[in-house]
Amino acid sequence: MKLSKNEKGITLVALVITIIVLIILAGVSLNMVNSENGIVEISKDRKNKVQAEQENEEAQIASLSNGLKEETADISIEEMNVTITNTSVQYTGSEQSFNIEVDKEGSAVYYSTDGGANWNLKRPTFVEAGTYTINVKVVNAKYKTNEFIVTFTINP
Repeated sequence: MKLSKNEKGITLVALVITIIVLIILAGVSLNMVNSENGIVEISKDRKNKVQAEQENEEAQIASLSNGLKEETADISIEEMNVTITNTSVQYTGSEQSFNIEVDKEGSAVYYSTDGGANWNLKRPTFVEAGTYTINVKVVNAKYKTNEFIVTFTINP
């Protein structure tokens, strides 16, 4: 097959120049990725810095947590002035509950009717006659958490 001067095609010189340009671009790209200051090394360096900072933060948090634990007072329910009343009531057919008061500022009272698996700030109420066991937890940032059980009875 014979090419005439009017036909256009890729010459060998154009092909060689294209290949050389691609080789140069590949070399520059590999150098940017794998060199001493390349992308891979920079990524490894930053990863190590982040891990070191995380370990430092975890150590600071642990230190602060230990400090808080040491500063909390271990006091009893009586010293927190917890008062529980109406633990035995007569059946009325409507919702009823016991009363609990805590005389320490900043205290929160949590209740659980499933043995301590789930806690709620809302005091539970009951309608049917029977005896109910409620786990109670008094939480205050200044004191250690106190847990106790309240037995609430609705008499028929």
